[in-house]
Amino acid sequence: MMLKEFFGSSVEDALEKAAWKLNFDPKALSFTKIPQTFSRPGKGTLVGILVDCDKLPQKSESCDEVKSSVEYENIQGIVDPKERAEKFLAGVLGRMGLDFKIKRMEKGENLVLSVEFGKDQIDIRRAEARELRSSLQFLVNRVLYGQSSEESRVIIDFGGKLEERTEQMKDLARELAESVKKTRRAVNINLMDSQDRRLIHQALAEMKDIKTSGRGEERFRILSIEPAGSDENQKDA
Repeated sequence: MMLKEFFGSSVEDALEKAAWKLNFDPKALSFTKIPQTFSRPGKGTLVGILVDCDKLPQKSESCDEVKSSVEYENIQGIVDPKERAEKFLAGVLGRMGLDFKIKRMEKGENLVLSVEFGKDQIDIRRAEARELRSSLQFLVNRVLYGQSSEESRVIIDFGGKLEERTEQMKDLARELAESVKKTRRAVNINLMDSQDRRLIHQALAEMKDIKTSGRGEERFRILSIEPAGSDENQKDA
């Protein structure tokens, strides 16, 4: 399997760049749009696509020659999945021109890659940093495991804030659950970071009188918290 990553100001722009570099008609390319945009402080926002070179109409030498920022094939010789994930993430961050250190740890069944950035690199408190973290998490899981961010095996953490964020989401989950129990009506949350949605799902998983579900796709996915056994008609719009 060989995936190549291309960026542009829009999907069309990224596809045009891919077609030019691979020397193929854009209509011949099989690609997947990366749901999250890549926001880099001071450098604007980019849209990414993953082109599947194995699905090209014919073998393309240019596909082997193109050095995209993913370079998926360069990690194929690494057996340890944790090392594969760390090297892949380090490669992407390095090609973005960032100074960083990555610490590996395990949290339950997940691998956590905690990234510490150099001075004046990225303000992890800003929305752009959360968007970048979410995009990287999607990319790592999509390329290495073929999974969406909702099923992440690898969790990306910036600045060691995962534990703090986990506690914040637990508190929020409890507040929302109490509201649902009191009103007997569902609460729907829009445009929440995929990692935060997952944390809320986990925090409420053992509550027998509450159930959670998700609908929609990726960044527009809606998290619903409702009374267990509630009728669909009781949900808020």
